[in-house]
Amino acid sequence: MVSVPRLPKDCTIKIYKCKEVVLSSIKDCSSLSSSVHLISGISSSMFLAEGFVEGFSKVEKLDIVAYDEPTSFLKSGIHSLQEFTIEMLFSNKIGPNLFGSIEERLQRKELPGRCQYLILEGCRFPVKLEQALQSLCFLRGLTIRESKEIKFFPEACLPSQLRFIDIDQCDAVQSLPMAWMHSSNTSLEELSITNCYSLRSIARVQLPSNLKRLEIKYCSNLLTLLDEEEVSGSCCRSTSCLEKLITEDCPSLTSLWSSSGNLPKALRYLSITKCSKLESIAKGFHDNTKLEKLYIVDCEKLETLPSGINNLISLKKLTIAICPAMVSVPEGGFPTSLTVFAIGDTKMCKSLFEWGLHRLMSLELLLIGGCLDVISFPQEETGMILPSSLTGLGIVDFPNLERLSFIAQNLTCLENLYLSDCSNLKYFPDDGLP
Repeated sequence: MVSVPRLPKDCTIKIYKCKEVVLSSIKDCSSLSSSVHLISGISSSMFLAEGFVEGFSKVEKLDIVAYDEPTSFLKSGIHSLQEFTIEMLFSNKIGPNLFGSIEERLQRKELPGRCQYLILEGCRFPVKLEQALQSLCFLRGLTIRESKEIKFFPEACLPSQLRFIDIDQCDAVQSLPMAWMHSSNTSLEELSITNCYSLRSIARVQLPSNLKRLEIKYCSNLLTLLDEEEVSGSCCRSTSCLEKLITEDCPSLTSLWSSSGNLPKALRYLSITKCSKLESIAKGFHDNTKLEKLYIVDCEKLETLPSGINNLISLKKLTIAICPAMVSVPEGGFPTSLTVFAIGDTKMCKSLFEWGLHRLMSLELLLIGGCLDVISFPQEETGMILPSSLTGLGIVDFPNLERLSFIAQNLTCLENLYLSDCSNLKYFPDDGLP
């Protein structure tokens, strides 16, 4: 038996790999404000004596990790706590009967009413969980991970105060509930989905009305964010709060948004990387005057950007790289508001030089690479001029480049010059560097 009569204010309790442990009541610890951890390796022989947590009035975080009998801990009086954060992680050994008993306790409000964060790991039977979570009216964050047997989540509305959901390594999940997307009482602002290999789409018709950040990574069977067959022109209005959209390593993704609709008007940050089958981003950029950062990297089938990119008056940073099918500057050119422009491993160089980089009058940093046929830069034969506002210039992978020309002619603000993989470079400008 382990008896702990008194604890310091900021201590952390950790119990690790104990086969038979009885923790008796801890007294005089009302100032305890740190964490209590029950770590993996604890067998069902362990139990917590009555009154173990009677004094934990200021405990903020509780971790139950791979503990075979978490219900015995609930009997110890944890529900009497008022202010704290709880993380509950359940092992793969948990069966339907045990998980059902936890759900029943949730429904009977035997967890602290002010619980704000809940983590479920290795769960196999969350059939009633969404309804049970309604009792946690202060819940702000929900994480579900390593639950490889879950195929769907129930059609039930989320707690009204829930701000973020993080779903990771739920391999069998194919779609998310419509109730999550269509509820008018949701406060959901962030949704992150990672390593969900069976997921085919995120939503039908619309995303949650208050959603500000959507991140999808490593979902190998994802075809589209919004189901093309269900999408209508009204979908854009319903997602007007979305500010940040990140898509990474989704090799089956063919269309980011509906080809018949525009991206959300509130969008400020858009990043698409390693989507090898992507052919379309959206119908156009005409409504995205708030977009500030745009990154398109390693999308080998993407031939063009949405129309209206020249109207992105707030766009400051633009990266286009490893997009070999993109051969020409978009109609209307690039927005003159750019301060950072990185472009490489495309076939757009000739078109870009003909369009004229000098148009980017606010540009401060230019990174350009993969221009295979260029012999001089800036190109002497075309009278090419770089923006005089440049403070940084990077030239990478110009295998035939022999000469830097006219660098000092108008680049009076240039402070940094970076050269790499230019194996044939022989001459710097006759009139020197700035």
